Amino acid sequence: MKRRRPSHVVVLGAGPVGLMAALEISKSHHTTLITRKLPNADDTPRVEAVPAPLLALLAEFGIHPRQIGIEGFHELRRIAWEQEAMVESLGPAAAHVDRPILDLALLNAVTACGRVNIVVNRDRQCLNAVLEAARRNDVWLIDATGRASVSAGRRIGPARPWVARTFVAPRRSCPECPELRIAALPGGFVYRLGSSRHVILGIAGRSKAITGDPLRLERQLFECGAGWILEGLPGMAELIPGSCSVASVQWTGEGVGCRVGDAALARDTLSSQGLAAGISDALHCAASVRSQGDAALLSVRQAEQRTAHLRSLEHVIASCRFKEERIWSEYAGFVSEHVDPETVESKIALKTGRLMKHDVFPSSQANRPVP
Repeated sequence: MKRRRPSHVVVLGAGPVGLMAALEISKSHHTTLITRKLPNADDTPRVEAVPAPLLALLAEFGIHPRQIGIEGFHELRRIAWEQEAMVESLGPAAAHVDRPILDLALLNAVTACGRVNIVVNRDRQCLNAVLEAARRNDVWLIDATGRASVSAGRRIGPARPWVARTFVAPRRSCPECPELRIAALPGGFVYRLGSSRHVILGIAGRSKAITGDPLRLERQLFECGAGWILEGLPGMAELIPGSCSVASVQWTGEGVGCRVGDAALARDTLSSQGLAAGISDALHCAASVRSQGDAALLSVRQAEQRTAHLRSLEHVIASCRFKEERIWSEYAGFVSEHVDPETVESKIALKTGRLMKHDVFPSSQANRPVP
Protein backbone atom coordinates (compact mmCIF):
# COMPACT_ATOMS: atom_id res chain seq x y z
CA MET A 1 0.00 0.00 0.00
CA LYS A 2 1.35 3.41 -0.96
CA ARG A 3 2.10 5.52 2.09
CA ARG A 4 0.01 8.67 2.48
CA ARG A 5 1.91 11.91 1.99
CA PRO A 6 1.03 14.58 4.58
CA SER A 7 0.24 18.06 3.29
CA HIS A 8 1.13 19.91 6.50
CA VAL A 9 4.76 20.69 7.37
CA VAL A 10 5.90 21.54 10.90
CA VAL A 11 9.27 23.23 11.32
CA LEU A 12 10.82 23.21 14.80
CA GLY A 13 13.19 26.06 15.64
CA ALA A 14 13.42 29.74 14.67
CA GLY A 15 17.12 30.06 13.98
CA PRO A 16 18.22 31.02 10.45
CA VAL A 17 17.96 27.39 9.25
CA GLY A 18 14.43 26.91 10.58
CA LEU A 19 13.28 30.28 9.28
CA MET A 20 14.71 29.63 5.82
CA ALA A 21 13.18 26.14 5.74
CA ALA A 22 9.75 27.53 6.68
CA LEU A 23 10.04 30.35 4.15
CA GLU A 24 10.88 27.98 1.28
CA ILE A 25 8.62 25.04 2.18
CA SER A 26 5.61 27.33 2.65
CA LYS A 27 5.65 28.00 -1.11
CA SER A 28 4.23 24.54 -1.68
CA HIS A 29 2.87 23.26 1.66
CA HIS A 30 0.83 24.49 4.59
CA THR A 31 3.57 25.32 7.10
CA THR A 32 3.68 25.86 10.85
CA LEU A 33 6.82 27.01 12.63
CA ILE A 34 7.02 26.10 16.31
CA THR A 35 9.66 27.63 18.53
CA ARG A 36 10.41 28.17 22.19
CA LYS A 37 11.72 31.66 21.46
CA LEU A 38 11.72 34.12 18.57
CA PRO A 39 14.85 36.07 17.56
CA ASN A 40 15.34 39.29 19.47
CA ALA A 41 17.52 42.35 18.91
CA ASP A 42 18.91 41.86 22.42
CA ASP A 43 20.16 38.32 21.74
CA THR A 44 23.84 37.72 22.57
CA PRO A 45 26.01 39.15 19.77
CA ARG A 46 27.54 36.59 17.42
CA VAL A 47 29.44 37.19 14.20
CA GLU A 48 29.43 34.77 11.27
CA ALA A 49 31.54 34.72 8.11
CA VAL A 50 29.33 34.04 5.10
CA PRO A 51 30.34 33.54 1.44
CA ALA A 52 29.14 35.80 -1.35
CA PRO A 53 26.71 33.18 -2.80
CA LEU A 54 24.77 33.20 0.48
CA LEU A 55 24.28 36.97 0.24
CA ALA A 56 22.98 36.52 -3.30
CA LEU A 57 20.55 33.88 -2.05
CA LEU A 58 19.34 36.11 0.78
CA ALA A 59 18.76 38.92 -1.73
CA GLU A 60 16.44 36.60 -3.65
CA PHE A 61 14.35 36.40 -0.47
CA GLY A 62 14.31 40.18 -0.11
CA ILE A 63 17.15 40.47 2.41
CA HIS A 64 19.79 42.80 1.03
CA PRO A 65 23.37 43.14 2.34
CA ARG A 66 23.01 46.66 3.73
CA GLN A 67 19.87 45.61 5.58
CA ILE A 68 21.95 43.19 7.66
CA GLY A 69 24.92 45.50 8.17
CA ILE A 70 27.29 44.11 5.53
CA GLU A 71 30.03 46.65 4.86
CA GLY A 72 32.01 44.69 2.28
CA PHE A 73 33.93 41.49 1.73
CA HIS A 74 37.04 40.30 3.53
CA GLU A 75 39.78 38.09 2.09
CA LEU A 76 42.65 38.68 4.51
CA ARG A 77 43.26 36.07 7.21
CA ARG A 78 45.90 36.08 9.94
CA ILE A 79 46.77 32.60 11.11
CA ALA A 80 49.24 30.92 13.47
CA TRP A 81 48.49 27.23 13.14
CA GLU A 82 51.39 25.12 11.92
CA GLN A 83 53.94 27.40 13.58
CA GLU A 84 53.99 30.05 16.29
CA ALA A 85 54.63 32.93 13.90
CA MET A 86 51.53 34.60 12.48
CA VAL A 87 51.23 34.54 8.70
CA GLU A 88 48.88 36.48 6.47
CA SER A 89 47.05 34.83 3.61
CA LEU A 90 44.15 35.50 1.27
CA GLY A 91 41.12 33.23 1.37
CA PRO A 92 37.74 33.16 -0.34
CA ALA A 93 35.89 36.46 -0.01
CA ALA A 94 33.45 36.44 2.90
CA ALA A 95 31.14 38.97 4.52
CA HIS A 96 30.87 39.26 8.30
CA VAL A 97 27.32 39.45 9.64
CA ASP A 98 25.84 39.88 13.10
CA ARG A 99 23.62 36.86 13.70
CA PRO A 100 20.87 38.67 15.67
CA ILE A 101 20.44 41.11 12.77
CA LEU A 102 20.28 38.31 10.21
CA ASP A 103 17.88 36.27 12.36
CA LEU A 104 15.51 39.24 12.70
CA ALA A 105 15.65 39.93 8.96
CA LEU A 106 14.70 36.30 8.23
CA LEU A 107 11.91 36.43 10.81
CA ASN A 108 10.55 39.59 9.17
CA ALA A 109 10.65 37.85 5.78
CA VAL A 110 8.73 34.87 7.16
CA THR A 111 6.15 37.14 8.79
CA ALA A 112 5.78 39.30 5.66
CA CYS A 113 5.20 36.33 3.34
CA GLY A 114 1.97 35.53 5.22
CA ARG A 115 2.25 31.81 4.51
CA VAL A 116 3.71 30.55 7.79
CA ASN A 117 1.78 30.03 11.01
CA ILE A 118 4.19 30.91 13.85
CA VAL A 119 3.60 29.33 17.25
CA VAL A 120 5.70 30.25 20.29
CA ASN A 121 5.30 27.48 22.83
CA ARG A 122 7.70 26.30 25.54
CA ASP A 123 5.43 23.45 26.66
CA ARG A 124 7.03 20.01 26.32
CA GLN A 125 3.58 18.52 25.71
CA CYS A 126 3.30 20.56 22.52
CA LEU A 127 6.60 19.15 21.29
CA ASN A 128 5.59 15.60 22.20
CA ALA A 129 2.32 16.01 20.30
CA VAL A 130 4.20 17.15 17.18
CA LEU A 131 6.64 14.25 17.39
CA GLU A 132 3.77 11.79 17.75
CA ALA A 133 1.95 13.33 14.77
CA ALA A 134 5.13 12.87 12.72
CA ARG A 135 5.37 9.22 13.75
CA ARG A 136 1.78 8.72 12.54
CA ASN A 137 2.74 10.41 9.27
CA ASP A 138 0.13 13.12 9.86
CA VAL A 139 2.72 15.88 9.30
CA TRP A 140 6.13 16.36 7.74
CA LEU A 141 8.52 17.22 10.55
CA ILE A 142 11.58 19.39 9.93
CA ASP A 143 13.80 19.65 13.00
CA ALA A 144 15.95 22.80 13.00
CA THR A 145 16.50 22.95 16.77
CA GLY A 146 20.29 23.05 16.50
CA ARG A 147 22.46 20.89 18.71
CA ALA A 148 19.44 20.06 20.88
CA SER A 149 18.17 17.94 17.97
CA VAL A 150 14.89 17.24 19.77
CA SER A 151 13.72 14.64 17.22
CA ALA A 152 16.97 12.65 17.15
CA GLY A 153 17.21 9.08 18.38
CA ARG A 154 20.92 9.44 19.10
CA ARG A 155 23.68 12.04 19.04
CA ILE A 156 27.30 11.32 18.18
CA GLY A 157 30.12 13.56 19.35
CA PRO A 158 33.31 13.50 21.43
CA ALA A 159 32.92 12.06 24.92
CA ARG A 160 34.33 15.33 26.22
CA PRO A 161 33.06 18.06 23.88
CA TRP A 162 35.00 21.23 23.28
CA VAL A 163 33.40 24.50 24.37
CA ALA A 164 33.79 27.98 22.88
CA ARG A 165 33.74 30.87 25.33
CA THR A 166 33.27 34.25 23.68
CA PHE A 167 33.90 37.88 24.56
CA VAL A 168 32.44 40.89 22.75
CA ALA A 169 33.72 44.39 21.98
CA PRO A 170 31.80 47.16 20.21
CA ARG A 171 33.40 47.75 16.83
CA ARG A 172 33.80 51.47 17.61
CA SER A 173 36.25 50.54 20.38
CA CYS A 174 38.35 48.54 17.94
CA PRO A 175 39.03 50.35 14.64
CA GLU A 176 41.40 47.57 13.55
CA CYS A 177 40.45 45.63 10.43
CA PRO A 178 37.84 42.96 11.33
CA GLU A 179 39.60 40.20 9.41
CA LEU A 180 39.54 36.61 10.64
CA ARG A 181 42.36 35.82 13.06
CA ILE A 182 42.99 32.36 14.45
CA ALA A 183 45.77 30.72 16.45
CA ALA A 184 46.33 27.21 17.77
CA LEU A 185 46.76 26.73 21.51
CA PRO A 186 47.99 23.68 23.46
CA GLY A 187 44.46 23.20 24.80
CA GLY A 188 42.40 24.39 21.81
CA PHE A 189 42.42 27.53 19.71
CA VAL A 190 41.52 31.23 19.80
CA TYR A 191 39.79 33.19 17.05
CA ARG A 192 38.60 36.70 16.35
CA LEU A 193 36.09 38.04 13.84
CA GLY A 194 34.55 41.49 13.39
CA SER A 195 31.39 42.85 11.79
CA SER A 196 30.26 46.44 11.29
CA ARG A 197 28.97 46.45 14.90
CA HIS A 198 30.95 43.98 16.99
CA VAL A 199 34.24 42.15 17.35
CA ILE A 200 33.99 38.63 18.75
CA LEU A 201 36.89 36.95 20.51
CA GLY A 202 36.41 33.22 21.07
CA ILE A 203 38.51 30.69 22.97
CA ALA A 204 37.68 27.04 22.25
CA GLY A 205 38.89 23.99 24.12
CA ARG A 206 38.40 22.29 27.47
CA SER A 207 39.19 22.78 31.15
CA LYS A 208 41.82 25.43 31.93
CA ALA A 209 42.05 26.50 28.28
CA ILE A 210 38.67 28.23 28.60
CA THR A 211 38.01 28.61 32.33
CA GLY A 212 39.08 31.26 34.78
CA ASP A 213 38.91 35.03 34.88
CA PRO A 214 39.63 37.09 31.75
CA LEU A 215 42.98 38.34 33.07
CA ARG A 216 44.24 34.77 33.43
CA LEU A 217 43.03 33.88 29.93
CA GLU A 218 44.71 36.98 28.51
CA ARG A 219 47.97 36.09 30.21
CA GLN A 220 47.66 32.55 28.90
CA LEU A 221 47.32 33.81 25.31
CA PHE A 222 50.50 35.87 25.62
CA GLU A 223 52.38 32.95 27.18
CA CYS A 224 51.37 30.78 24.20
CA GLY A 225 52.58 33.39 21.71
CA ALA A 226 49.05 34.31 20.62
CA GLY A 227 48.91 37.78 22.14
CA TRP A 228 48.91 39.32 18.66
CA ILE A 229 45.29 38.22 18.26
CA LEU A 230 44.31 40.83 20.89
CA GLU A 231 45.92 43.79 19.11
CA GLY A 232 43.64 46.82 19.05
CA LEU A 233 41.13 45.29 21.49
CA PRO A 234 40.48 46.60 25.00
CA GLY A 235 41.87 44.36 27.74
CA MET A 236 39.95 41.11 28.10
CA ALA A 237 38.67 42.21 31.53
CA GLU A 238 36.94 45.11 29.76
CA LEU A 239 35.26 42.94 27.13
CA ILE A 240 31.59 42.00 27.42
CA PRO A 241 31.05 38.33 28.32
CA GLY A 242 29.43 36.52 25.42
CA SER A 243 28.05 33.02 25.11
CA CYS A 244 29.48 29.63 26.00
CA SER A 245 28.53 26.88 23.58
CA VAL A 246 29.72 23.49 22.35
CA ALA A 247 32.31 23.94 19.61
CA SER A 248 33.24 20.39 18.58
CA VAL A 249 31.55 18.38 15.86
CA GLN A 250 28.27 16.53 16.53
CA TRP A 251 25.78 14.70 14.34
CA THR A 252 22.58 12.75 14.85
CA GLY A 253 20.87 9.56 13.73
CA GLU A 254 17.60 7.68 13.87
CA GLY A 255 14.62 9.48 15.40
CA VAL A 256 11.61 10.89 13.57
CA GLY A 257 11.28 13.45 10.78
CA CYS A 258 14.11 15.20 8.98
CA ARG A 259 16.84 17.16 10.74
CA VAL A 260 18.60 20.09 9.09
CA GLY A 261 21.49 22.39 9.94
CA ASP A 262 23.11 21.81 13.33
CA ALA A 263 20.32 19.37 14.24
CA ALA A 264 21.75 17.05 11.57
CA LEU A 265 25.44 18.02 11.53
CA ALA A 266 26.81 20.61 13.94
CA ARG A 267 30.16 21.52 12.44
CA ASP A 268 33.27 22.25 14.43
CA THR A 269 33.75 25.97 15.08
CA LEU A 270 36.97 25.71 13.05
CA SER A 271 34.74 25.62 9.98
CA SER A 272 33.63 29.03 8.77
CA GLN A 273 30.83 27.55 6.68
CA GLY A 274 28.39 26.43 9.37
CA LEU A 275 25.70 29.04 8.72
CA ALA A 276 25.91 28.80 4.93
CA ALA A 277 25.88 25.00 5.05
CA GLY A 278 22.85 25.01 7.35
CA ILE A 279 20.82 27.30 5.11
CA SER A 280 21.79 25.21 2.09
CA ASP A 281 20.61 22.15 4.02
CA ALA A 282 17.24 23.86 4.59
CA LEU A 283 16.78 24.47 0.86
CA HIS A 284 17.70 20.89 0.00
CA CYS A 285 15.24 19.68 2.63
CA ALA A 286 12.50 21.85 1.11
CA ALA A 287 13.17 20.24 -2.26
CA SER A 288 12.89 16.77 -0.73
CA VAL A 289 9.51 17.69 0.77
CA ARG A 290 8.25 18.81 -2.62
CA SER A 291 9.25 15.52 -4.21
CA GLN A 292 8.61 12.24 -2.39
CA GLY A 293 11.43 10.47 -4.21
CA ASP A 294 14.06 12.95 -3.01
CA ALA A 295 14.06 11.97 0.67
CA ALA A 296 16.66 9.25 0.11
CA LEU A 297 18.88 11.65 -1.83
CA LEU A 298 18.72 14.15 1.03
CA SER A 299 19.94 11.44 3.40
CA VAL A 300 22.81 10.60 1.04
CA ARG A 301 23.72 14.27 0.74
CA GLN A 302 23.84 14.74 4.50
CA ALA A 303 26.07 11.68 4.88
CA GLU A 304 28.38 13.10 2.22
CA GLN A 305 28.51 16.45 4.00
CA ARG A 306 29.42 14.75 7.26
CA THR A 307 32.19 12.70 5.64
CA ALA A 308 33.62 15.77 3.91
CA HIS A 309 33.62 17.77 7.14
CA LEU A 310 35.26 15.01 9.19
CA ARG A 311 37.97 14.56 6.56
CA SER A 312 38.59 18.30 6.61
CA LEU A 313 38.90 18.24 10.39
CA GLU A 314 41.43 15.41 10.08
CA HIS A 315 43.53 17.58 7.81
CA VAL A 316 43.34 20.63 10.09
CA ILE A 317 44.17 18.70 13.27
CA ALA A 318 47.07 16.90 11.56
CA SER A 319 48.58 20.27 10.60
CA CYS A 320 48.21 21.80 14.08
CA ARG A 321 51.55 22.40 15.84
CA PHE A 322 50.04 21.08 19.08
CA LYS A 323 48.64 17.86 17.58
CA GLU A 324 50.64 15.74 20.04
CA GLU A 325 48.96 17.36 23.04
CA ARG A 326 46.43 15.06 24.70
CA ILE A 327 43.36 17.20 24.00
CA TRP A 328 44.23 17.35 20.31
CA SER A 329 45.17 13.69 19.98
CA GLU A 330 41.92 12.61 21.67
CA TYR A 331 39.91 14.72 19.25
CA ALA A 332 41.90 13.41 16.29
CA GLY A 333 41.19 9.84 17.43
CA PHE A 334 37.45 10.51 17.60
CA VAL A 335 37.36 12.09 14.14
CA SER A 336 39.45 9.32 12.53
CA GLU A 337 37.25 6.65 14.11
CA HIS A 338 34.16 8.06 12.44
CA VAL A 339 35.46 9.02 8.99
CA ASP A 340 33.82 6.85 6.37
CA PRO A 341 36.71 5.08 4.57
CA GLU A 342 34.66 4.78 1.40
CA THR A 343 35.31 7.41 -1.25
CA VAL A 344 32.37 9.72 -1.85
CA GLU A 345 31.34 8.94 -5.41
CA SER A 346 28.53 11.42 -5.99
CA LYS A 347 27.46 14.91 -5.16
CA ILE A 348 23.82 15.60 -4.42
CA ALA A 349 22.78 19.10 -5.45
CA LEU A 350 19.74 21.15 -6.35
CA LYS A 351 18.90 21.45 -10.02
CA THR A 352 15.66 22.98 -11.27
CA GLY A 353 14.18 22.57 -7.81
CA ARG A 354 15.02 18.88 -7.50
CA LEU A 355 17.74 16.94 -5.72
CA MET A 356 19.94 15.19 -8.25
CA LYS A 357 23.27 13.33 -8.35
CA HIS A 358 26.12 15.20 -9.96
CA ASP A 359 29.63 14.30 -11.05
CA VAL A 360 32.32 12.86 -8.83
CA PHE A 361 33.92 15.40 -6.51
CA PRO A 362 36.94 15.24 -4.16
CA SER A 363 35.24 15.26 -0.77
CA SER A 364 38.50 15.94 1.03
CA GLN A 365 38.47 19.41 -0.52
CA ALA A 366 34.82 20.18 0.17
CA ASN A 367 33.86 22.52 3.00
CA ARG A 368 37.43 22.67 4.23
CA PRO A 369 37.50 24.59 7.52
CA VAL A 370 39.90 27.35 8.44
CA PRO A 371 42.80 27.36 8.41
